[in-house]
Amino acid sequence: MAKILIVEDEALLAQDWAAALELDGHAVSVCREIPLAKRAIERDWPDIVVLDFFFKNQRGSLHSGGGMALAARLRQRALKDQLPMPGLIGVTASEPDAFFPFDMFEQVEKASRATFDSRLRKPFQPAMLVSAVDALLAR
Repeated sequence: MAKILIVEDEALLAQDWAAALELDGHAVSVCREIPLAKRAIERDWPDIVVLDFFFKNQRGSLHSGGGMALAARLRQRALKDQLPMPGLIGVTASEPDAFFPFDMFEQVEKASRATFDSRLRKPFQPAMLVSAVDALLAR
């Protein structure tokens, strides 16, 4: 059993992913905002973190600094406090669109390859997330 933190602003997705991981025997926490995720990490260091790359602001538009920034913060804290680095699963949109233009999409793709242990593109079946978690735990 692993302690897994899901950081995803879309409630229904987060609930589906959490349910699948709980059925697989994991302890799962869900945070829909980055500040809440930061507090959750301070309280209970996770084994795996599932991070959305981007979050919608209060006006509904996407902003960066979500999952990518939190991943960097996790790495810094793990090094500083000599904690085991959590496995990082990055989640993003499947393709560029009006809210996620091509140039931003390409930058995120490039950065995510160096940041995350595994990446999934929405939409995906929760079983794909379970498989990604199992693969990280098998390392």
